Parts: sequence; C-alpha cells; structure tokens
Amino acid sequence: MRARRAMVVVMAIVALAAAFAAGLWAGRERPPAAPPAGPNANAAEEPFGTVTLTKEAQSQGGIETASVEARQLHPRSEAYATVLDAQPLIALAKQRATAEAAVRAADAAAAASKAEYERTRTLYADDRNMSRKALQSAEAAWRSDQAKAESAAAALREVESSAQQQFGPMLASWASAPSSPQMLRLASRKEVLVRIALPETFAGAAPPVVSLSAPGYARGDAHLVSASAQSDPAAPGRSFLYRANASYPGGLRLMAEVPLAAKGIDGFILPESAVVWYGNAAWVFVKTAPERFVRRALRDPRSTSGGIFATTSFDDDDKVVVTGAQLLQSELLRAKTPGASACTGPECDD
Repeated sequence: MRARRAMVVVMAIVALAAAFAAGLWAGRERPPAAPPAGPNANAAEEPFGTVTLTKEAQSQGGIETASVEARQLHPRSEAYATVLDAQPLIALAKQRATAEAAVRAADAAAAASKAEYERTRTLYADDRNMSRKALQSAEAAWRSDQAKAESAAAALREVESSAQQQFGPMLASWASAPSSPQMLRLASRKEVLVRIALPETFAGAAPPVVSLSAPGYARGDAHLVSASAQSDPAAPGRSFLYRANASYPGGLRLMAEVPLAAKGIDGFILPESAVVWYGNAAWVFVKTAPERFVRRALRDPRSTSGGIFATTSFDDDDKVVVTGAQLLQSELLRAKTPGASACTGPECDD
C-alpha cells in the first residue's frame, strides 16, 4: 500500500515538472505583446524629440504647418535725442554774410587807396610833380583802409570760429552759404537738426540713418550730418547731429532707434504660435513625414515685431508647425512607452 502511494506522488511530481517546462517553452515561442495603440504609439522606436501622430489625430488637434521665412535682423538700441533750435545757426549765417560783405568792401577800399598812394608816390618821385603833403595824405588813407580791411577780416574769422565752436565744421560750412539748400531748408523749417547721444556701449562709426519717435508725432528717419561740437549734459555718450524731415519744435525730446551693426544677422522669422518655451529654451516642431514631427531647438531666439527671430538653419522645404505645437510638446512628454528614454530636458535633443 505504501509503495503504491509513493508511486502516485512521484508521478504527480513528474507531471507538474513537465507542465512547467511546457509553459516555459510556450512563453519563449509566443510573440511579444504589441505596444498600446495611441497617438505616439511608435515613440519607443523613435529618438526622443520625435512625435508620431496619425492624420486623423492631426486633424482633431488642429495641427497646421507653414514654411519659415528667411530674414535679416538689424539689432537696435535706443538713444536720447533732442531737437536743436536752428535760429542761432541761421543768425550766424547772416552775421557771416554781413561780415563777408564788410571784408569785401574794406578790401576794395584798401586796394583803391593803395593804388592812389602808389600813383602819388610815383608823381612825387618824378621831379616833385606831387607835393609831399599829398603823398603823406595818400599813404595815411591807404594805411587806414588797410587796417579796416584787417579788422573786417578778424570779425569774419570770429563769426566763423563761433560757428565752429557751436556747430562744428560741417554746419559752419553750411553757414558760410546762407542761400545753400541746406540752410534754406532749415530756415523754412522743412528740416530740423537733432542731436543724438549714442549709448556709451555703442562702438564704431555713427549710423548714417536712425529712426526717431515721440508721443504725438509720426515716426521718421534722421540722416547723419556730423559729430556734434557740443554734448548733451543730460544724455551721456558721444553726440552726433542729424537732420530730419519733420517740423519738430525746438527742445523736443525724442527717442532714436540706433542700429547696432551695419550688417544684418541672417536667420528666420517664425510666428510666436510656432514656438514652445520649455526648459529655458525655445523649440519648434518640424514635420518630416506625413505622420512624423521632430522637435528642433531654436538658436539665439529674439522677439521682434514680426514674431520670433532665430539663427537656426532651416531648409527651403521645411514645414514648421504653426498651430498645435503645444499639443505636440504635451504628447512628447506624456506618451512614452516602457523602455523608451525618460529624458525630458532640453539636453535630450542635443
């Protein structure tokens, strides 16, 4: 009886061992389970930064793409500007014209009296055909006219020096020709002079053109004239004079937008809706296949009036997601299958 029981136990153990071995073998032959279906079902097979989304899901999420626009960015800085009263320059131009006329009259008088003196001296030397008194009188008249001519020339130099001190060589040359187009435009207020103090951090030559703005006035351009002979005590920095085609009142304070470099920066402009800010960085999604989107970092992004400017390179046929980028970003962080990278930082796309 005991032998029979032992035999039953042994057979049961053998049966269990065989069943267990068969189960292991069946497990090895069975194919792995398919990943759960979803909008980013293939994420485990894609590198991080890639989102796969069916066309139906794209339609439901409102995903839209567009080409990027190449553009040059001209970085600008703001500077203080003041409209100068042109009346002192106009007055100096009139003074100079008067002084110049006085010099011409004095020179003419001195030349005439000198000629008279030379004639009288010749006659006096020719057997005293002219009295000594007449010779002395002619010489005195010549010397007097010569002194007047020198005085008139000194007055003209003083006016010129004053113009140089107040306005610099360029505007002083304008004042030397009151009927010049430049002076006539200032006198008629078709143009005004603006002194601009460039920021202390600004390096290089003054920009040839700046943009002016002031509350209540239309924005306009101003063109470089020369360095300013006088600085603005309220605005530190190198000062330059510009002319503007606007009837700004004298003394008006303006803001000038100054380009920081003569050459623009090459890059691309993207709508703000295309840019996703995450991990202290800016990103966009580029459509690389009908159901595939790849996240790409933006290099040196800057906010401009037209959107976000970046120096990241794009191909002509690149399509960037302009609507629904945030949805793709959420899907990228959420739909990660087991075994896929768990990295969620900006460094994952490096």
